[in-house]
Amino acid sequence: MQFKANKDIALGETRIRLDVNGQCVDRPAEAILRMLPSPRLVIKCDLDLHDSNAGLADFQRCYVTATIHDYTTEFIVGQFTFPLGPENFLADMSLLPKREPISIHHTGDSLACVEFGVLNFPEFWGEQDKTIQSNGHSYRRVGAMQLQADPWIVDISAAPNLSDVKKELAATGGYGVTHSGTVRRADGNEFRVSEVEQLLSGLSLFLSFARGAYCGLTLIEGKSRNGQVAWECWGAQSVTGWFSPPSWFDRHHGHLLAEVFPGFWQRYKRQEKDLRVIVTFYLDSNLGSSHGVGLDGGLILTQAALERMALGIGGKKIGKRIAKTLVEHGISQKALPIPPDSCPELAMLAAEHNWKHGPHALVEIRNNVVHPKQKYGKISARAYYEAWNLGQWYLELMLLRLFGASSDFDYGNRLKKKWVGEVEHLGQWLVENMPRGIDLALPNRDDPERQIPFSAQENE
Repeated sequence: MQFKANKDIALGETRIRLDVNGQCVDRPAEAILRMLPSPRLVIKCDLDLHDSNAGLADFQRCYVTATIHDYTTEFIVGQFTFPLGPENFLADMSLLPKREPISIHHTGDSLACVEFGVLNFPEFWGEQDKTIQSNGHSYRRVGAMQLQADPWIVDISAAPNLSDVKKELAATGGYGVTHSGTVRRADGNEFRVSEVEQLLSGLSLFLSFARGAYCGLTLIEGKSRNGQVAWECWGAQSVTGWFSPPSWFDRHHGHLLAEVFPGFWQRYKRQEKDLRVIVTFYLDSNLGSSHGVGLDGGLILTQAALERMALGIGGKKIGKRIAKTLVEHGISQKALPIPPDSCPELAMLAAEHNWKHGPHALVEIRNNVVHPKQKYGKISARAYYEAWNLGQWYLELMLLRLFGASSDFDYGNRLKKKWVGEVEHLGQWLVENMPRGIDLALPNRDDPERQIPFSAQENE
């Protein structure tokens, strides 16, 4: 799978059936994955206004209902080129689905494997990298990993032109297909579309959690035993433009993704909705000031995610509940004090105002953002950054533990990391003899007796 960065990708010829004035108009169409300004499915077709009995006013509204194969939905009329001249009734249309990707069934529901592309995942190295043959020579191909999670095997490899894609993205930003992958069952049996859809959704969230920003799947094709394309997903999942956000994942240790994915998948199958809320808050916050809501907005999202993790933990004060949640998820007490070497301004503020630990400081800084009466006056941007970064680190520790990361798991500590390849053992922040992460409880946000985050102002 090899495509140029920021260039549209043709998905194929098709037909689209438009509902115009109560009648069905069937027209040839072309499906395109538009890459800029952001990845989006576009359906291009022409419409003979004379034959369809439709006037120009029928396409001045925002939406039109249409069917592609067996999929019917509302499309946004993104572009409509009016015909010129009294004898010309042929208009060009560009339609965008309100929701994507859209599922296209071709020949049935039984699949032997699924192929896909990954948008904007960073290049990585690891123990699973492949050595392949070409023209009689062997060379090392970086960026290969295999994720196993019952009953699935997922293989992901770097795109052959990844170096060129990276150069273009580094120079201009944007979007590119950086990796490709396949999914199959470990026992070799066929599977249904509905079974693999949950896996693909979870895989996208997992890879996004590793990157620290959204990196969606695209170009999804499900194939039958004879190699025919039986099912496709057109469009792209959520993806953030190219940049390098802070993250626990170190690109020189890519094989470690295989260690944590099985625990993630077990958790995702059991509590998809709750886990997605927490990881989404983490990702939205992690975009920072250059691509997201800013450090102050990110701090609010970070505390919201920590609050989700702390649901069901006793106590009235938010800071104490977050601290207790960290410990109950197997995080050592020594992770709670504010580290003065990586958070010097936050540590000075904590000493000045008698904040007891990192969670307490995080809550106080957040309260100073959201409440009209700023108790601590103007706080420096550096202190905001340190509080935000510390909160994101707490989230990474808890989520990695939740996914069963072992004590010798190597990760990048965002509080200390200065270069790619610098990792430390997770175990130095874990309590010994704690249960594995997949056995820990994740609060259910639909519990009627749960405490509502931020329902009252709490200071610690």
